[in-house]
Amino acid sequence: MNKTEGGQSGKIRSLVTAVAIFLPVYGVYVWTSPATVYWQDSGIFLAGIKALGIVYPPGFPLYVGLGWVWTRVLGTILGESVPFAKLVGAFSGLWGAGAAVLVGLTAQKIIRGVRENQGKGQDRSQRNVGDGVPAILVPVVVGLTLGFSYSLWAQSINAEVYSLIGFFTAFLFWGIVSVISEYGTEKEVETIEASLKRRMLLLSLLLGLSFANHPSAVVFLPAFFWFLGRLGLLPFQYQHVGGRRAYPSLGWRDWRRFLLVFVLAAVLPYLYLPIRSAAQPEYLWTNIDSLGSFVGHISGKVYLAGRDSLKLFDAQKLTSFPRLFFQEFFVVGIIIGLVGWNRLRKQGEKYGLVLEFGAVVAGFLYLLVSVYEQGTEYNYWLIPFYVWFSILIGLGIERAVAGRKRQLWLASFLGLAVLLPQMAVNWRLLNRHDYVLAREFGENLLGKLPSGSVLFTLGDQESAIPLYLQQVEGFRKDVVLVWDNSFTFNWKRERLAAEHPELVVPRAIGKNGVLSDEEAVGAIDEFIAKNIGEHDIFLITRNVIPVSEELFLIPDGTLWKVVKEPKAVIDLDHFSYSYSDPKRYLRPERAEHSMKRKNVLGDTIALERGGYSDQARTFELQAKKNLAEWCLGAEQEGKAIRVRETGGAIEDWQGDKLATCALEAYEGMLAIDPSFYHREIFLSLSNLYARMGNEAKAMEYYNRVLLKSQQ
Repeated sequence: MNKTEGGQSGKIRSLVTAVAIFLPVYGVYVWTSPATVYWQDSGIFLAGIKALGIVYPPGFPLYVGLGWVWTRVLGTILGESVPFAKLVGAFSGLWGAGAAVLVGLTAQKIIRGVRENQGKGQDRSQRNVGDGVPAILVPVVVGLTLGFSYSLWAQSINAEVYSLIGFFTAFLFWGIVSVISEYGTEKEVETIEASLKRRMLLLSLLLGLSFANHPSAVVFLPAFFWFLGRLGLLPFQYQHVGGRRAYPSLGWRDWRRFLLVFVLAAVLPYLYLPIRSAAQPEYLWTNIDSLGSFVGHISGKVYLAGRDSLKLFDAQKLTSFPRLFFQEFFVVGIIIGLVGWNRLRKQGEKYGLVLEFGAVVAGFLYLLVSVYEQGTEYNYWLIPFYVWFSILIGLGIERAVAGRKRQLWLASFLGLAVLLPQMAVNWRLLNRHDYVLAREFGENLLGKLPSGSVLFTLGDQESAIPLYLQQVEGFRKDVVLVWDNSFTFNWKRERLAAEHPELVVPRAIGKNGVLSDEEAVGAIDEFIAKNIGEHDIFLITRNVIPVSEELFLIPDGTLWKVVKEPKAVIDLDHFSYSYSDPKRYLRPERAEHSMKRKNVLGDTIALERGGYSDQARTFELQAKKNLAEWCLGAEQEGKAIRVRETGGAIEDWQGDKLATCALEAYEGMLAIDPSFYHREIFLSLSNLYARMGNEAKAMEYYNRVLLKSQQ
């Protein structure tokens, strides 16, 4: 490395590169982040950060704690002019933009080193990618490529931990390249040793903090030890590797220091969990009052207890990888990245180690997401792989322009060829500046419930979004949210009783503070029986909890109301939801998963349409379906039902009135989603139209069923 590159000009070049990446990437993140809750676990993290609480396992103390500090500081400076969700989005975006900057600087360091190694004895025109504007342009393209890739962008505008994963991954790559850069140099052994130990301490710190952020950081450990072994840095290895001069050996004393830093960085943030649990914050996923509960939470024991939680091989996930990979970098980016892969492959023991490190990370990522069955967010666990491949794209551009005239123009052309498809596709998918569908979904769930109601909920969207509305925005805090496991643990029942003294909550019983399944059902029955006279009780779905045979369920929109007698009034207003965007389900969204499963309408669908807004669409459809089936069932049994019509009048409906109600509700489903198809519903429509004397419509729906059955 010459003095210019190692001195002031190199620092200026790095600074210009960092600024050129950070400003556009962070600016786009802040602009496109939503001002309110989004789907996934966004509501949980927003509520957790707001209350400095404890979120689901393993607790993610680093993200929640830093997010709380960030929002407190910015909230104090900006006041209430910026929504809380926007502040958290800017917090996630900071880490995503930081990852983009670090990956650009890493590519810059590698390119400079590669050109130095191969440029000795060549004229400047053949190696000027290491100097001047191209030395800035190519790393900037690398940073922008990662920054505007779908996964990192999506998680850098959302209340989620994955942008911080990207940051630590990029930092680790930067760290190992810093170690590699001195491999085989002619510096004094003492100088190299001191520098190496500092960098190893930094890498130990980064690895530990990665674990404190997300357990998927386990994939870095085998790659890290592979990397150290290849350099001969493990304490039992010799000082020379492959006959070449390597680093000085690191002794056991050094390794004890590295291990101490790693353990402290990985473990200390988790001490936040019992400390905050003792403070009983507003949002508390679980009560951590013992070593067992502490270990159980940080280990994610609850997710490993089910028989389907681990799967050694998942063909659907395997086949989804090529599609996900393509959606990140598209054709040109993948081709250039493969050129970069070949470029590094030929670098031997030095920068070729970057290729090996990334390959080991990628391999263990595949194993991890193959055995992890819960949820579909494994897509975002692949961000470390995308970080690595972005570096390869930079090496591919460097290889394409090396030794050519007009390198700046060629590098610019290739950079645009990589970035333009990303921006053209991802801007439409990820510009959530005015996105309010998730918030309105929650408002529709809570908005029409009577004051003092109790809602039994479950799942992610169904619980996280109402939770956010209550605890962050203060919307409908007069509705009590409970879960089935709210009665399984004594501490949850005690907390429910303390927060809502107006409710009668069963006393604390059970072995070690935990009820058996049978005891929990009994506690729920007791809770409903003692409160149903004073409070309206609703279920998010019909089977969210077992209900005593002495009680009845009647539809209330998507929800089901628990009543003492089946002739309770049906309120028609509750079956129509209000959204500000009439084209809400036409907004482009990327399919996040591909799997066979039953939706709430009872159909097994081979490929879900994939957008998160499917949840809102399905709930709207379910409300119409509930009304149609309730009316049709009563009509077929010759019964009447009491209905509160729009305007407030209550009437008894029977006969043709019920048939018309069912017909209009079914047609309402098609108005919500013209592409909707359900065999039994279409047959019901055909029969209803036939009974109403409309043979043309009856045959239309019958023929559509026949056509579908032949496909």
